[in-house]
Amino acid sequence: MSVVDCRDTAMDREVVVLLADLAGSVPADVVRDVVSAVRNDLDGQVPVEALPEFLHRSAVQRLINRRGGGQ
Repeated sequence: MSVVDCRDTAMDREVVVLLADLAGSVPADVVRDVVSAVRNDLDGQVPVEALPEFLHRSAVQRLINRRGGGQ
């Protein structure tokens, strides 16, 4: 699996996890957009092995901030 495939797989997996966790409280297109933006921001900034964890934490925080719940 290439680095790009690994990153895409991590992004796809994170979208599925967040959609399940949020149980419809955030539209799927918003979740996809946020996860995609986070992936783009992290590209080349973190080791590939750490991408899933950074992707999850960052996406969750951005979604919280978007709903006005984060400071």
